[in-house]
Amino acid sequence: MMSLRKAIQNTVELSLKDKLALKDDEIAIATDIMQSRILHALFSGLSRDLVILKGGLAMKALTGSERSTKDIDMAAEPNVNMSTLNKHMHAAINNALRCGLIEEATVREQDLGNGGISPKWHVNGKLAGSNTAIHIRIEVSKRDLLPEDAISRFEIAASDRDGVGKYTIRTYSPMAMAASKIAALLDQNRNKPRDLYDLNLLMELDVAPPVAMLAALGKDKLQLMLGNLWHKVASFTYQDFKAEVAPSLPQHVATTISEIGWCEMQLKVAEHIERWLQEAIEVADHPIPRSELRTRFDALVARSAATTDKPKP
Repeated sequence: MMSLRKAIQNTVELSLKDKLALKDDEIAIATDIMQSRILHALFSGLSRDLVILKGGLAMKALTGSERSTKDIDMAAEPNVNMSTLNKHMHAAINNALRCGLIEEATVREQDLGNGGISPKWHVNGKLAGSNTAIHIRIEVSKRDLLPEDAISRFEIAASDRDGVGKYTIRTYSPMAMAASKIAALLDQNRNKPRDLYDLNLLMELDVAPPVAMLAALGKDKLQLMLGNLWHKVASFTYQDFKAEVAPSLPQHVATTISEIGWCEMQLKVAEHIERWLQEAIEVADHPIPRSELRTRFDALVARSAATTDKPKP
């Protein structure tokens, strides 16, 4: 029976940093490699236009986030052909399993039939050469039909250890990611401090305000979100961060976020969202046709380019 360490080293040549990390968290490294191989197979083949990457892995691709995630979250159009999607998903999973990091692997399908809006695939097994269980969940949401301007194509430069090279994914645009994260943060049935952490990272990268996307939720929904905003953000304590977010971050990142730093993050995120929601309510109250929004945007881009190119005196 091949050990996990040997399986990884047979797959690619590890850097010194990876060899040290392997001693501490073999399951995290194996999960990362499997995720990368599954995504590479999905987005390099005929299935590349079937799904859109979202969630934690999309955050990692768009922002360089170091927050790890055990799941692969994606979106697809509501009318996606489930037979075709299932075929490509199994092919991608089987391709990833060939690297030998998971033994005694099984793949279980969930909610694929009867019009399920969130089909899932569960990969279970044991880390090579051990009795340590590993589980990777893949979920595809069919709830929303995303406009084309909410989707980006982004080149991934995978780690050498993943053994897949560069590939291009379809993912939420940064602005669409911000809108979806705001909706998740203020969902009354969801309490995930990682949503606040991710929004802060997007804001640090000066994501464009997702006002038009938020406005599509409607004035009543936006007013409810605005009314709950400060209470919801304040409910995520520093203890919540340490218990639920810090373990998914590299130690050198987690230890730099103090209680004061977390409070500053809460304040910054709440102030940004408050402003965006207020602007979205105004747009929802006086809707602007998409064509006019596009014209305004193009004019702003042209004006910005002209200012940038203007020679300094």
